[in-house]
Amino acid sequence: MVQGWIRLGAILCLSAVVACGGDAAPITPEDVDALEPLNAISTSNLTKIILTVSNPEDAVDYFREGLAREPDNLEFRRGLGQSLAQAGRHTEAAILYQNITADGITTEEDRLIYAEILVRENEFEAAAGQLAVLDDQPNKYSYNLLNAVVADHYEQWSLADGYYERARSLKARPTAVLNN
Repeated sequence: MVQGWIRLGAILCLSAVVACGGDAAPITPEDVDALEPLNAISTSNLTKIILTVSNPEDAVDYFREGLAREPDNLEFRRGLGQSLAQAGRHTEAAILYQNITADGITTEEDRLIYAEILVRENEFEAAAGQLAVLDDQPNKYSYNLLNAVVADHYEQWSLADGYYERARSLKARPTAVLNN
């Protein structure tokens, strides 16, 4: 469905260009296909937009459809994992990220997302394992918050307090954090 919107947008853009040019030939499917490299570039941006503004279940459907068309597309796999997490389907998201990790294509951002999913699934040992693989990221809010939650779980209060303080300092308008 979204791919259809991209194609429609490309057709509309080409139509506008043609309309400005006067007596131009009608737009053909080959003209639209010529824009395919632009679609590849916009896929990443489209993924971000869908994850930000779309209904989580609609996003899940979009990324599932994308994976059905392109099973090796890592952008769709990551998008599906994130949209499953946003939809509250953490068990499914955890399985997907476990597979991404097993495939050896994990980025630091993937590990942070996976760690958050694991925390939500009460898999604190596995979450701590994902965080331990990462280098210290003192300027990354999610890294510090996840480490604080894991330290809290293991009743390492002073460590948790330090991570909470670091996380709070990274937000312009931090929310109140109540530690045990």
